[in-house]
Amino acid sequence: MEYRHALEVALPPRQIFPFFHDLERWFRLNPQWNVRSFRWDGLLEAGATFELEVEYDRSEARVIHGGTVEEVITGRSLTVVLTGAEPRTITIEVVPAGDLSFLKYREVRDSSPSVHEQRELSLWLSAVANYVLVSSRASLKSRLWKWFIDRVWLSMSPSGRRTVFFVVVAEGLSLVFFLLILLWLLVFKRL
Repeated sequence: MEYRHALEVALPPRQIFPFFHDLERWFRLNPQWNVRSFRWDGLLEAGATFELEVEYDRSEARVIHGGTVEEVITGRSLTVVLTGAEPRTITIEVVPAGDLSFLKYREVRDSSPSVHEQRELSLWLSAVANYVLVSSRASLKSRLWKWFIDRVWLSMSPSGRRTVFFVVVAEGLSLVFFLLILLWLLVFKRL
C-alpha cells in the first residue's frame, strides 16, 4: 500500500534538502517512535546502510530496522528502505515551486497505514518543515529554539514530549490565574 503527503515550505530546495543528510535527526523527529540507537557511517549516498533501533510509542515494542539508502538525487530526493517487522520504503522529494518548495513524502509498505499512523506521518513531515524553517533563521530566538530542540527535545520520547507540553500549558494557565487573582485583589481592595 502507498501513502502520500505533501507540504508547502516557504524556502527554496537548496535550504531544505541538506537537512536530510543527517538521517538520525530526521528519524528522531518521527512522533511514532523513540530512537534508541542509530548506527551508520554518515555518508548519504546510494547503497549506504544503517541500523535504527526504535521503541514505538503506542505499543512500546522495540524494533531494530536495518536500513539502506536506495537512491539519492542531491538537492532533489532521497529514498530509504527500512527492513524489520514490516518493510517500508520511504521517499522524500523536495520540488521547487517559485519562491516556495513542496516537501513530498511517499511511503510504500505491505499494509495500509491506519488513520492514526497517517496523522503521525503527516506530523512527521510538518516537524521536518518546522525544523528547517527554524534552522534557516538567524535570529537569537531561533538559534536558542534550535539549540533546545537539538539538545533536549529530540532526546525525549514522544510521550515525554507530550508530558512536557501539558506541564508547560498547565503552568502557563496557573500563572494567568495567579495574575488575575492579584489584579482582582488590587482592584477590589481599594474599594
